[in-house]
Order: sequence, then C-alpha cells, then structure tokens
Amino acid sequence: MPPEEQSDHKPIYANGILTPVCRLRYSYLAFPDNKGKCAKNKYKITMLLEKESIGALLKAVEALAKEAFPDIPFKQVETPFRDGDTKNDPKCHGFILITPTSKKQPTCLGPNKAAVDPKEIYSGCSARAILSAMSYVGVEKVRDKATGQVETVRSHGITFLIDKVQKTADGERFGGGPGQEFPDDQGEVEEFNKGATAKLAPASSPDVKLDDDV
Repeated sequence: MPPEEQSDHKPIYANGILTPVCRLRYSYLAFPDNKGKCAKNKYKITMLLEKESIGALLKAVEALAKEAFPDIPFKQVETPFRDGDTKNDPKCHGFILITPTSKKQPTCLGPNKAAVDPKEIYSGCSARAILSAMSYVGVEKVRDKATGQVETVRSHGITFLIDKVQKTADGERFGGGPGQEFPDDQGEVEEFNKGATAKLAPASSPDVKLDDDV
C-alpha cells in the first residue's frame, strides 16, 4: 500500500482497464470509507478475483511498472494485488484481492448499463469495473533499531483507481439475501462506457491521490 508521504515522482497512468466479473467483499460507493485504521475518506471497493482471472490486470500493471520504473525489477515493485489466503477473513480465501479507490464518487451502473443508486452495488453482489492504474513513489522515515538513526526509504509501486463500477447481478449479501451465479460476458470497454450517464473527472486528474488497501 502507498506510504503517507509522497516523493516528487510524477505519476504515470494506464486508463481503461476492465476487470473480470467478480463478487465484491466491501463496497463504499454511496459514501466514502471514513472509519477504521485503513480509512482515508475515499470511495472504494474490494473485489474478490479468481486467481486464474487476473492475467490481463497483471499484464497492465507490469507494463506500467516497466514504463514508470525502467531501472527497477518488477519483483521489487509494490502491486495492488493481495493474496486472500493471508487474510483472517475466510470469505477472502482462494481469491486475489484488489481495492481500487477514488477521491470522487465513481460512476455506478446497473446490469443494463443505466445509472443506479450507489447503494445498489453492495457487498456480495457481482460486479465489474473500469480502472486506471497509477504509478507512485512513496517515502517513509524508518528508524534503525541498532543505531537509532532515521533513514529515508523509497518504495516504488502501482495502485488502482476506480473510474466506473457496473453491478452485473444480485448475489447473496455477506449477511443475508438471495444469490445468483456470475454472468460470463465480460464485454468490451467501449461498450461498457456507453452506459455512463454521469461524468467523472479523469483518473489522470492531478487531484487524484493514493489510498490504503483494505
């Protein structure tokens, strides 16, 4: 996750990244997440991705990392992917987690690509999203336990930002409700974009900032 203090690195963006359809573990689209130790007063969702489905997302992140940090090996770059098997939450086990965020409320669409109340996109429903990937360089102050000296540590990473979210089907709420199977059709980014009835500031806007993962 990106550190609080940022360097003078100028972010590079990759836009129009379409996720697979998946279930949402957490959804903060009607209002920003402003509670808990990871809250940064941002809109965000946590997506439970099948491990075999992240190939296209991984390629997009790797390509952006090579462009933003040509001298840094990819294995040293922080990525937005989290292994759900390492979480205490059993509902995350077996999945790869991503938590894209946004300073502004994302465009929220229903299955027919018409705008919907953000509350209709809830934890447990099936959804997909259009994201932007953004590079960052974080700066942290770390105190050496042996010497007591404070050193500056720089981290290089890629994070995801939300552009649009589309609910594709109702599902069992984490806490109750009817369930449905995931739809198979991923569609194209261009077709998905046609459903937007509200305008969102582009992800490359200079006021977009980084956020913590869940």
